[in-house]
Amino acid sequence: MKRRMFLRGMLASLAISLPLPQLHALERQMEEISPGFGLIQQIVAQDQMRSALIGKFQRIARHVADVGGLTVFEDAGDANALWVISFWKSRADYDASLQVAEFRPWLVEGGELIAHIRSNAEIQIPNRSYDD
Repeated sequence: MKRRMFLRGMLASLAISLPLPQLHALERQMEEISPGFGLIQQIVAQDQMRSALIGKFQRIARHVADVGGLTVFEDAGDANALWVISFWKSRADYDASLQVAEFRPWLVEGGELIAHIRSNAEIQIPNRSYDD
C-alpha cells in the first residue's frame, strides 16, 4: 500500500468522529511533516481539568510544528477524557522533544493534570510502497 493511501485510510477511519475542520488540520499536518512515527493516546484528566489539559497540549503543539504535529480531541463519552494524536518525522524527533528545556515545566504541570493514560498506541507509518 502506498504511504499516501495509508495516511488517507487512517484519516478516513478517524473521520467518523472528528469535526471536518479538525480533520483537515490533521491532514495538513501529516502532509507537511511526512511523518514516520505517531502516537494515539486516550488521556484521562483529573476531575474537571480536561479543558486546562487541552490548553497545555494546544500550546505545546505550536512549538513542535517543525518536527511534529499534535491534535487534541475531547472524548464524547467521558467528560474527563481526551484523545491526543501526534505525528513526528521520526521516533528520535519525538524523544528529542521531551528533552527540550522549555517543555520541562509543561511536562510537570501537564502531568499534574493527568489522572491516567487509558490507551497508548505507537504507530509506525510506512515510508515506501508495498506490493499487495
